[in-house]
Amino acid sequence: MKQSTSNRVWILTLLSGLALAAGFATQVAAQKAEAKKQRSARLPAHYAKVVTDEQRSDIYAIQEQFEPKLAKARAELKALVDERDAAIEKVLSAQQRKDVAKLRAEAAERRREALSKLEPEEVPIEADTKGKAKAKKAA
Repeated sequence: MKQSTSNRVWILTLLSGLALAAGFATQVAAQKAEAKKQRSARLPAHYAKVVTDEQRSDIYAIQEQFEPKLAKARAELKALVDERDAAIEKVLSAQQRKDVAKLRAEAAERRREALSKLEPEEVPIEADTKGKAKAKKAA
């Protein structure tokens, strides 16, 4: 009987510890997500030196409010550009499409080589205007 009771106490202690750890992990994850959200929010160019903390918060709220609309517009624009590019490619012969693909691959290779020669702080955040190969900013 004593062993059974001590096993129950041990199990309850273990479960309590696990529940506490899970709660702590959830809280830490939420804090990290909020911190990431704050870091990803950026003020428009030249605002940082002139706005108050209250204005900064208001601007971040406005940006958050408009982001879904902007994301939808970006997606629509991308779809429209893709549709246009497909229509343009249909004008080309099969050989011309192969030639264009080869030229694009060569240009991408030149960009990769040029980026590899830069110091980390010189690498642009988005190295490719089409967004196909984004360079990461050095930490």
